[in-house]
Amino acid sequence: MNYARILSAVLIFSFYVGIANAQKDNIFNIGSYKKWPSIVSPILSDDGRFFAYCIELGGSDSMYVVVSSTDCRWEKRIECKKRFFNGVFNKDEFVFAKGYDSICTIPLNGENPTTIGGFGSVDRSEGGKYLILSGDSGIIFKDRNESLHFGNVTWFLELPNTTELMIKGSDSSQALLLHLPSKKRFDTVFICQKFQNIAFDKSRQHLAWSTECNLPLHDSLFVLDIINNKLRAILVPDGLHIQDILGFVEGQSDMVVRWTERSVVRNSIGASDPIIWSSSDEKIGESGVHPQSEHYSIVKVADGHFVQLDTSNDEWLSLSQRREWPRFILLSQTAGNCDFREQFWNKSCLKLWYRIDLRTGIRESVPELNGRNQQNVYEYSPDGKLVVFFDFDEDAYFCYSIESKRLLRISGNVRGESFGFKSIDSLGYLPPRSRGIAGFYKKETVLVYGFRDIWMLDLNGRADPVNLTNNYGSRNDIAFSLLDKDNYELGLINRKLVLSAFDYQTKSNGFYSISLSDSRMDPEKLFMGPYLFYLPFFAVGQNKGMKPIRSSSSSGYIVQREEPNRSPNLFYTRDFKKFKPISSLYPEQKFKWCNTRLVKWNSDRGQTFNGILYIPEDFDPSKKYPIIFNVYEQFSSSLNAFVKPEMLTGGCVMSVLKFTSEGYLVFRPDILYKVNQPGESALKAVESSIIELSRLSFVDSARLGIQGCSFGGYETNYIVSHSKHFKAASSASGGSDVMSWASSKYMNQFTSFSYQQYRILGKFWEDPSPFIANSPLYSAASICTPLLFFHTSTDNAVPFSQAAQLFLTLRRLEMPAWLLQYGGDANHGLTNAVQIEDFSIRMSEFFAFYLIGRPRPKWMGLRTY
Repeated sequence: MNYARILSAVLIFSFYVGIANAQKDNIFNIGSYKKWPSIVSPILSDDGRFFAYCIELGGSDSMYVVVSSTDCRWEKRIECKKRFFNGVFNKDEFVFAKGYDSICTIPLNGENPTTIGGFGSVDRSEGGKYLILSGDSGIIFKDRNESLHFGNVTWFLELPNTTELMIKGSDSSQALLLHLPSKKRFDTVFICQKFQNIAFDKSRQHLAWSTECNLPLHDSLFVLDIINNKLRAILVPDGLHIQDILGFVEGQSDMVVRWTERSVVRNSIGASDPIIWSSSDEKIGESGVHPQSEHYSIVKVADGHFVQLDTSNDEWLSLSQRREWPRFILLSQTAGNCDFREQFWNKSCLKLWYRIDLRTGIRESVPELNGRNQQNVYEYSPDGKLVVFFDFDEDAYFCYSIESKRLLRISGNVRGESFGFKSIDSLGYLPPRSRGIAGFYKKETVLVYGFRDIWMLDLNGRADPVNLTNNYGSRNDIAFSLLDKDNYELGLINRKLVLSAFDYQTKSNGFYSISLSDSRMDPEKLFMGPYLFYLPFFAVGQNKGMKPIRSSSSSGYIVQREEPNRSPNLFYTRDFKKFKPISSLYPEQKFKWCNTRLVKWNSDRGQTFNGILYIPEDFDPSKKYPIIFNVYEQFSSSLNAFVKPEMLTGGCVMSVLKFTSEGYLVFRPDILYKVNQPGESALKAVESSIIELSRLSFVDSARLGIQGCSFGGYETNYIVSHSKHFKAASSASGGSDVMSWASSKYMNQFTSFSYQQYRILGKFWEDPSPFIANSPLYSAASICTPLLFFHTSTDNAVPFSQAAQLFLTLRRLEMPAWLLQYGGDANHGLTNAVQIEDFSIRMSEFFAFYLIGRPRPKWMGLRTY
């Protein structure tokens, strides 16, 4: 198929559409992007009849709150001070914090709004009986019949399953327990000045909290039996500080807590003392660095005894916090103090497993799990009693019952490739990765992702694995995803489960539905189109859209839909087939924007590539346009994402809209990676795309530029050191010497990792050739492209030296190169608005000089190259 001819025809048609828009303003010339309006924080009422959202105005200190009916017959819009959007639907009204010190109530029957001062937060009580206003003026509890006001209150807590309230005054070290309807005081609780780490048990019968008192400084724990109104105080041992109450033990009032030592004598290093490194160190670079250790204990409420649970190198972070902990937990531990990036060679990273009895604190080894090649692809069931993991050596999913100590293979004879674990995954770095565990369905099954499909596995290992999407995803190159991993019921409509769907061929996004009881049927297409609704998975981690919002007592949903040249807006649906627009915020219609086109091409090796071509809205096919390539992994999934008006993307990536507004085409090619060839893979993708794009009459192949940041900066460095096509290049925060970087400081930690994003296997002392071949530094003499480097003084991902050494080499070669070094809080990218604008302008001036022929900017000096 001649993709170039088809694309030319489409773009010529776009020209006639663009003529009508020729008089629009350039948003970057008038600065409107600085106060760009966008919709955030949509809320849907319980009955689905009303919704609310906030319109933020970029850097402005103002915002608008919009409340409307979903049939769009009524709307109210109120301007207020910018802050975190805090609002709730309360029966027949919408109540929100208008600023830091006032609450606004909008009646849903069309009556005029009212405002009350002295309050800055609003919430609904458990069960929805009361509306709660809080602020400097105390707290107000409102229901249909009355309002209860408690002044001089700095803190309050509603006790569940009761009509009781705990409140604390600003000048008191005690909290009062009140009967809410009668306002009758019936008890006091001593809590010192700090009331923190609040936790309820699963039954909501027990409430625990910790306090911190002065003179002397010590902590206390309190446990309140809400039903029986009994309070137990526990004095924390001297020297310990309670950081968090993680929850209660199942069926008991005992608690799991995390604590630190208040003051620990550390060995100090004098100014003249060396920091000693040893090759026997399990983790390098920690000599003299002593972070405060965290510990975990069971607190026996009956006698106040602390039973310490942890030992060295436990991985407690893998255990999610829950209100109720099962009696037995499964805990992993590394054999030593290792860096996770070294797990494929460092023996201290060997994972060991233990079963801990939370009633006694006794731990025992689990030999059935020790040494299994899980590579961190595991997850606990919601009740914490099971752990599901993929064993890469066995090529299968397993389930381990912590209580019964039973290990079961649950994926039957289905191999790992069916679950998306491929031998080589272009985007998974290495080793192979999958989308992993989708979520737990009821108590007997777990849903796991395949490469495109969704599987159901029996946790008891009795039933065969079931492909819920009937292999439709793999057959049609469509990836299916749950709407919510933690709540699969979000997508349940009429006993069918709605899924997010993404077509990798067309880049369309939409929704399908499946039957959980009959997997022999193909998924039913509800809606697919050239939009972005919701992508739970996206390679670069951006442009995911918005998860649908469901009303609690109706089948109505709010979804967000966007297009490249149309801002994200809200739509209402009941069936995911028909979508009714319920917001209309399209400020981009006043400005020159850009359009996107999907470009497909084949390399000389027969590989099929995809890429996004961004073209100006006022595109004229009779002209020749310079084109800038923006490189980093794969972008084509974001074909239909809204192109945001920003000076930089992510603090270091060129702004697509800014450059199309200045008369450039921008192209983002997908890169298909081969092991040991990260640079060559990027080069092949870009050079083959140049051949394809050069066939387009409006592309000026003599005026090509390239830009990338981070790994894209490395790819830019490599490409210009092996290609003569480019007249200008800008490399931001990119690597230049893979050899030195493989054993250097990464993410603030010295480590010797195997490959990571560079996908290089082997050891450089055994075979240095792939490390040298993929290092642009060693091919610097071949660079003939003017280079603009960007790097931050502090960079925990790519050391500044990586940019400096290539720049200094080019300087010695007397090649045109500039290095922009930014300090302050910048780290691998810019966050300061002044710095962002500075780099964006300089990068624009750099490309304009080489690709458009504009005057040389002063900061580039007077040399005539």
